[in-house]
Amino acid sequence: FHGGPPRQMLAGFHYMGFYAGAYGFNEYLASKGYVVLSVNYRGGIGYGMEYREAKDFGLGGGSETQDLLGAITWLQGRADVDRKRIGVWGGSYGGLMTALALARASDSIAVGVDYAGVYNWSSMLATMGAPIDDPEDNKRAIASSPVATIGQWRSPVLVIQADDDRNVPATQSTELIQDLRAHGQLEAARHGLVGDVGRIDAEGREAPPDALRQPVDDVRVPPGADHTDPQPGAVEPFGRGRSLVTPGHRTSSSPSR
Repeated sequence: FHGGPPRQMLAGFHYMGFYAGAYGFNEYLASKGYVVLSVNYRGGIGYGMEYREAKDFGLGGGSETQDLLGAITWLQGRADVDRKRIGVWGGSYGGLMTALALARASDSIAVGVDYAGVYNWSSMLATMGAPIDDPEDNKRAIASSPVATIGQWRSPVLVIQADDDRNVPATQSTELIQDLRAHGQLEAARHGLVGDVGRIDAEGREAPPDALRQPVDDVRVPPGADHTDPQPGAVEPFGRGRSLVTPGHRTSSSPSR
């Protein structure tokens, strides 16, 4: 699931750097025999204003959930898909879609990767200084979030979150982990922000425990970089490994300079 949400996945390499990388990764999965479906869910571009500004979308009702449920049903109906091994991944708003899939349809999703996704609309907006004042609107926002059905979450998930993310606060991932723990699902979650999970370097090696106590090197964003979406390619040291510089979803542990 793409982020944005005013984005669109294409049947080829994308004009935006992050989604070109996402397409390349999907092509890699396909080359290994996986059936890959990129879902252009409501809220995205390329299908008209009514689709982009969909009714009851986002924190106003979560109508985009119908698109992910439809995608699952479509995959389950294919003869070349093992319905017991369907996975989901996405970043930012795509991370929200991933969490919604795991919280709404965990029986149909074997595994997920949630990269910097929204988990609770209400707490996220409050953290960003824009709390939802109207009680009914706040109730609707929570009901539209994965947090509303966290008790139904049964599938394993890899959670990836930068600690200096300027689009989705890192507290969204920590809140998710805390709720998974509270519902007895901690063993299903691996998370780079909690102490019981090691840091992995670019070669896939786990850093020794003492490395986790070392300060994280500052990661800088090139001047003039787009702050809307992650742009792959530029890396800076990150502990014992290397980390992707993501202008929107940053990886620095301290404010950029």
